[in-house]
Amino acid sequence: MSASLASPKTFLEDVEWTWGPLNLSPLTTSLRFGSDGLIKGYEHANEHFWTLKDDVLEIYATDGRCMWRFEQALDSGNTLTFISYPQQDPLWNVFFGLSALKADITTVIESNGHPLDL
Repeated sequence: MSASLASPKTFLEDVEWTWGPLNLSPLTTSLRFGSDGLIKGYEHANEHFWTLKDDVLEIYATDGRCMWRFEQALDSGNTLTFISYPQQDPLWNVFFGLSALKADITTVIESNGHPLDL
């Protein structure tokens, strides 16, 4: 995650995310990160719970395996996308992304009293 984001946990929990393979149709446009650590609005065994480790978002399967680790971000103007390759099979030839409109992220962060520099 970017050092310029004052509260990564806040914007992760309060923004609705689009999730799926890059350059293909999304699997969902309503993924949310619950404050209880569970993934909301999308159900799959590979995306069950989440955590932040050193400001890096990690998503885990129901069996506790880390499936996704988002260490890269793509800024495409009005959208911010966090990118990961599959942690369990890096040779799988696909990258997945979590995307949100920057306007939505800005609204959440600023409404919580934090400055934002995307």
